[in-house]
Amino acid sequence: MCAESAAPVAVDPAFAVRQGDCPKTILLVEDNAELLEVTGEILSFSGYQVLTATSESQALEVWQQFSHQIDLLLTDVMMANRATGFELARKLQASKPKLKVVYTSGFEPEICDFDPALGGALFLQKPFSLEALTRVLSDSLRVGAADS
Repeated sequence: MCAESAAPVAVDPAFAVRQGDCPKTILLVEDNAELLEVTGEILSFSGYQVLTATSESQALEVWQQFSHQIDLLLTDVMMANRATGFELARKLQASKPKLKVVYTSGFEPEICDFDPALGGALFLQKPFSLEALTRVLSDSLRVGAADS
């Protein structure tokens, strides 16, 4: 379930993953199809490998196949069927405790009960810019590699 791109997205090279770096794999979970597609394209053109899911159950299916490759979970806080990104992250970190996590939401962090002490996870407010997205991902991944 890799993100496929139909049209090129202009990405400033300053925000792209450096060429010498080993590509990092991001599991992108977003229930808004348009936002999932655009964000997936941006990440792909920035040099990341991207796996996508539109729900918690789909994300768990992707995880079963590719958990050893996934370096970071980028997930919406509130998803369909009352699932939350917090619950999803806890499930995935049960098998990979050092998995990096970045939460996104259109709500303020305080409203969605984001706790900055949550295992070093970061929060990205929607709507976000390309610069903010790539900076947060870079900061999260720089802290250390996820366990294999």
